[in-house]
Amino acid sequence: MKSRLSTSARLSLANSALLALGFGLLLLLIIWLADRFMVSHVEESVNAELRILQSEEYVDGRRGVEALIQRRLQNASLNHDRLYRLESPQGLKLAGNVETWPANARVAERIFHLPSRKYPGRTQVTAKWSRLSDGSRLLVGFDEIEIAQVRADIRRAALWGLGAMLLVSLSAGLLLTRAALRPVEAIRAAAQKIIDGD
Repeated sequence: MKSRLSTSARLSLANSALLALGFGLLLLLIIWLADRFMVSHVEESVNAELRILQSEEYVDGRRGVEALIQRRLQNASLNHDRLYRLESPQGLKLAGNVETWPANARVAERIFHLPSRKYPGRTQVTAKWSRLSDGSRLLVGFDEIEIAQVRADIRRAALWGLGAMLLVSLSAGLLLTRAALRPVEAIRAAAQKIIDGD
């Protein structure tokens, strides 16, 4: 009996380990795909906002861009960190909530990242800048707090799912393995009786 239980336990653990490995790899793929989708969504939002502000310059000039930035900041969500900076060709701030030009904002039209002021250490800001027709520099940045929240939710759900899967697979594996080994145990018992002279 001890040997049968030991064998069934080993088989159950081996099956659960294989299931856990497959489930874990699937979860990692889902997390990676979801992360890439959310990051690309934030980057596209930054690009779209930059294009809107650039279009505003064609319609109402630099003053129109300044006014639109002010409206954006007045209507900003309390849950998000949005960064704007419009500065003159001479480097003077004209509008926005970024006081100094970021040191890592060196190349125009390229996505870069800044630390979040609202959620320091928890998330970052995806940013990009462009030059306007008069040489002014326009910077836009959106935080990734929603990505951080969804990442945490996915990881929490993944851990719960992995735990539940292990519990179910161990229980079911133990029961199925015991049932599968029952005929073997009957044969072993009969053989032992024959050996004993019965």
